[in-house]
Amino acid sequence: MKKQIIMTAIALLSTSTFAARFKGEINFTPAEKAQHVQDIEAIGAYTKTCMFQMINKHRRWIKDYGISAYYGDQSKFAKNNYYIRERKAVLKRMGVNPGLYDQMEPTSCVGFVLKCVGEGFEKAGQEDLWNKIRVFTKNNGQRGTALIHGLQQLGWTVAYWNPKPSQNRSWDTGEKFSSIFAGGAFKGRHQAMYNSVMKSGIYYTNKVDDRTSLVNFDGTMPAKVANAPFFVGMSHIGYHVFAGGHVSYSNGTSDKGILFEGHSSRKITDKATIEMRKYNPMKWKYKSGLMAFPPKR
Repeated sequence: MKKQIIMTAIALLSTSTFAARFKGEINFTPAEKAQHVQDIEAIGAYTKTCMFQMINKHRRWIKDYGISAYYGDQSKFAKNNYYIRERKAVLKRMGVNPGLYDQMEPTSCVGFVLKCVGEGFEKAGQEDLWNKIRVFTKNNGQRGTALIHGLQQLGWTVAYWNPKPSQNRSWDTGEKFSSIFAGGAFKGRHQAMYNSVMKSGIYYTNKVDDRTSLVNFDGTMPAKVANAPFFVGMSHIGYHVFAGGHVSYSNGTSDKGILFEGHSSRKITDKATIEMRKYNPMKWKYKSGLMAFPPKR
C-alpha cells in the first residue's frame, strides 16, 4: 500500500512538472467546445482544401518555373539573403523572372499546418477559437506540442503513435548525430517518450488520451488513422508538424490516411518543399509522436 502511494505521488509530480513547461494557459468554455463540434466537418474540409491548393500551386510552379512558390523560412534562400533585392537577384542568376518573388511565400512544417488549419477554423466561423490556439502556439515557440495541447483543450483526442517500439533504441542511435536542429529536439527520443507514455500517460509536455490504438502497427495503416476524416500530428517532440486525413481527388477517387507536410530548410528548387504521402512511419524519417483527432458530432 505504501509503495502504491509513493508511485502515485511520483506520477502526479511528473505530470505536474511536464504541464508546467507550457508558457501560459489555454482554456475553452463548454459553449465554445459545443460550437466547435457543430462546425468540425467544415473545418476539416476547408483545411484539406487549403492544403491541396498549396501543394498544387507548389507543383505547378516547379513545372513552369523550376522553383517552388514557397520557400522554407529556414532555408539558405531566406537566411542568406535578408533583403528582397538580394532574393530577386538570386532568382535572376538562376534564369528565373525575379518578379515572381512578389508571389512567393515563406513556409515550414508548422507554418504550413497553422496556415491551413487556421483557414479551416476561420472559414467555418471559428476565428475567435483559432486565435486562442494560434497565440498559445506562438507563445510556446511555434512548437507542435503547444498546437496539440491547444486542440486537446478544445475537445480533441490525443493519441501516441509508434509503429514498432522494439526499434526505439535503434532509431535513437541513428538520430544521435542529428541534434543540430532546434537544440537537440530533432531527436525523437523514442525510447524515453515511449517509457513515459506507457508509465504515466505523458509525452514530454503533453497528456496522452490514447496510448494503444496507434502502437505496434508496423507498416499497416491503423484503423484509427484510416477512419479519421481529419487529423493533426507531430513528431520529434513537436519539431515536425503535419496534418491530413481522408481526401478526395478531382478524378472522383479518394484515399485514407493521407498526410500533408511542409519543410522549412529545402532549396527553392526542391520538389518536396510541400508534399503528401500515405501515413506509414516505417517508410518515413519520423518514427513516433502524437496525433490529435477532432471530436465527433
